[in-house]
Amino acid sequence: MKTKLLFGIVLLCQLANAQTSWTKYAGNPVLRRDTIIANLPNDLIVISDCWVIKEDTTYKMWYTAGGINYPADTLLRSRICYATSVDGINWIKYSGNPVLDVSYTGGWDSLGVETVSILIDSLAPPTEKYKMWYAGQYFNSYRYDIGYAYSADGINWTKHTNPVLQVGASSEW
Repeated sequence: MKTKLLFGIVLLCQLANAQTSWTKYAGNPVLRRDTIIANLPNDLIVISDCWVIKEDTTYKMWYTAGGINYPADTLLRSRICYATSVDGINWIKYSGNPVLDVSYTGGWDSLGVETVSILIDSLAPPTEKYKMWYAGQYFNSYRYDIGYAYSADGINWTKHTNPVLQVGASSEW
């Protein structure tokens, strides 16, 4: 009985604090891909899967970009890029994008990195203040696994060598 009561109280608190009504911003989209092919942009094909954190007075966005990272690469791949804003509407893309790139050595995330989640860990060492989890895609098998990276500034990332969560065997759910 206590478990049911506790669950009910937790659920009620979550519902009381949940946003239930949303209005789309009339000026959407607030971030657009670069469509000028001559720029060979990281986001030529698509931008999606954003993750936004407000730190102090700055909104920080990491997002999936599909395009070319020339001259390092001439293939269309997904990469993780970064932008900032003071109001959450007008965004400035980081000139050094992408902030997380594919593995060019044929590793487990050699086809693409995308679908990012980030948190700020105030208890971590300063070099690991930002923690990122992302989907990495194998070049030859087209499967996704989850990777981990950390950063002191949210821009310069150090990848964990191997995926932290992998797809199971074909017989597993």
